[in-house]
Amino acid sequence: MQIFRNGWLVAVLLAALTVVEFIFASEVHDVGVRVTGVMAAGVLKAAFIGWFFMHIARLWKAEGAH
Repeated sequence: MQIFRNGWLVAVLLAALTVVEFIFASEVHDVGVRVTGVMAAGVLKAAFIGWFFMHIARLWKAEGAH
């Protein structure tokens, strides 16, 4: 059941980061801050997707189960 809990946690984090991206894109008027916020949220979302859904961490394990 731990995998389902982790899946829901990642889904909530992705949803929260999407809201953060929307706020940065629509409410922040300074272009530099806007781009930095949207890019940071996008990189975090990509890292969560790669770590949990694509199992990137398994590529470097010695067991070869990738």
